[in-house]
Amino acid sequence: MESPTALIQQTIAGFQTSSDLSAIARIQDGFRDIAESRERRRDETRLALKELLRALTLEKSTYDSLVNSPSREEHASSMLAADRQKFSLAKSINDVESELQSEEAKLQRLKDELIALEQEDPSGDSSAKAAADNIAVLKLRVYRNLGIDLEEDGAGGFAKAHIRTLDNKDVRPLNIENKYGKYFSANNFWDFLSL
Repeated sequence: MESPTALIQQTIAGFQTSSDLSAIARIQDGFRDIAESRERRRDETRLALKELLRALTLEKSTYDSLVNSPSREEHASSMLAADRQKFSLAKSINDVESELQSEEAKLQRLKDELIALEQEDPSGDSSAKAAADNIAVLKLRVYRNLGIDLEEDGAGGFAKAHIRTLDNKDVRPLNIENKYGKYFSANNFWDFLSL
């Protein structure tokens, strides 16, 4: 029969846990490595998903802009309409500039005539009567340039006007009545000129 001490020592030797502890440590290290690997893979997957969502959003916006943009035919027709409008506006501007230059030349000619009339003193008399006559002559010239011929009434005024239309194809008579005023007569002149 063995001694109790030997039995206790054999029992203790049977309960050696160092190999079990090292196995448990290896298992825990394996679990930790697996958890870290899963975490890394999850982070990488999240980043890849974010990039894919960003690319999807970009592609959707590109698709929407392509769907909502006009077709080539519509774009070409709108560009053609814009070009026509541009050329039409350019022609209108050119016509207005030509008319403006013509009117400026006419204005300059009238100014030159006015200066010539102011400097000209046919009678050598610089009295108020000569100045009034020059003013009357100047007014008659302006009226004639506008296409209006005035008939005197014999009392120093005018009784009738003959107004030529802008195309010089028609002459219309207009009675001038002093009871109405200059503003009314001027409006009648313009109305007759524009007919």
